[in-house]
Amino acid sequence: AISPRQHPIDITYTIMKRLLFTAILLLTTMMGHSATNYTKGWADVRSDIEKGNYRTAKEKGEALFAAAQKEKNSFRTLQGAIMLTQTEEGFEEDTFLKALDRYHTIEGTLDDVDAAMLCIYEAAMYQSYLDNNRWNIRRNPTLAEPSDDMAQWSEQMFTDTIRALQDKALAAADVLQKTPLNAYEELIQKGNDKGQALYPTLYDLAVNSILNRDSSDEDDEEVQL
Repeated sequence: AISPRQHPIDITYTIMKRLLFTAILLLTTMMGHSATNYTKGWADVRSDIEKGNYRTAKEKGEALFAAAQKEKNSFRTLQGAIMLTQTEEGFEEDTFLKALDRYHTIEGTLDDVDAAMLCIYEAAMYQSYLDNNRWNIRRNPTLAEPSDDMAQWSEQMFTDTIRALQDKALAAADVLQKTPLNAYEELIQKGNDKGQALYPTLYDLAVNSILNRDSSDEDDEEVQL
């Protein structure tokens, strides 16, 4: 409290200090300030992965993922889900269903851009699973009723699921076209400058990913998920 005996200059200083503190607090809130340094955190995770320290990478990744969810940080939540999946693939088996469960837990918590990109990543996962297990999947009979057990899915069920996810992603074309590629620079393989010029927005990247989902060619120019 301000004492009535304080000198006018002291009173003015006290009021100004309080106003400054309030302004900083409001600005911090509006900017969505986070105490977590995600850029450095995920760089450390990538470094651990490159060194083969997958369990350490996973522990760090889980902490970053939990922090992003607590803060309701859409992009960092999506980043956490994707990076944890990539980490687990380095030292665990049968990570597909675990990754899908993680993706499903964050559905409804993402903004329109990140939700669309989640569909692209999820479709790519289904495609990869289909490619790696096509011989067994083609032996499955066509089901009379839909099933949640993917071990019973026919090739057509996988194809339909992939297409539905891709269509859902492209339904957000308007926001994807307004989002520059560098907004996702911590998640994508940017390729060289020529490649980046070909895909200036997330929409271009999403379309390219869909059109080339069956291609195994690697090109230094390519911007890839």
